[in-house]
Amino acid sequence: MKKKYIPSEQSNMHSMHQNNHRQQPYLLFRRHPILISIFLLASAGSFVVVSFHADALFPILSLLNMPTTLICRLAAIVLGICGTLTSIISVLERIDDRNGIRLFMRTQAKEQQV
Repeated sequence: MKKKYIPSEQSNMHSMHQNNHRQQPYLLFRRHPILISIFLLASAGSFVVVSFHADALFPILSLLNMPTTLICRLAAIVLGICGTLTSIISVLERIDDRNGIRLFMRTQAKEQQV
């Protein structure tokens, strides 16, 4: 027996599927928070490499007299700083989480002793 879907149910199911699909990348970054900083640092490194050959890779910008090398290096600096800050923050969060668990375990142990 087939179940007939009301259009509102179909739209609800479609929106639930879209929300579930949108949450998948966030779950990946929650499970592996270092991926964001690795991605930022890798893209910074690639911009540095691209900056050496920027005039050949972006001839239209060269024709417009835009400093392509400078643009690539500035993007690399910004991405490198963001990647470094992101990695520092993730390390600090990890340390804070571990200390919070230890502190919680100590308070529970003290409560049990009393």
